[in-house]
Amino acid sequence: MPQTATPVTSPWMKPADVADEIDVNLRTVYAMIKDGRLPSHNLGGRVIRIHRDDLDKALGRPRQADVESAV
Repeated sequence: MPQTATPVTSPWMKPADVADEIDVNLRTVYAMIKDGRLPSHNLGGRVIRIHRDDLDKALGRPRQADVESAV
């Protein structure tokens, strides 16, 4: 029987993915980045990524690693 690969999810998110996850407008995400509420990483040019841990911290949510270790 062929095995199916487990999808690998990256901890890095695009601003649009962040907007979808927290149900806000994309402009709100960029405003959060601009005023320092949400740390981001510029990967060159106009490529911006947000680490999931930074998003969780900005929203006051427990880190994913902490949740998984508690289970």
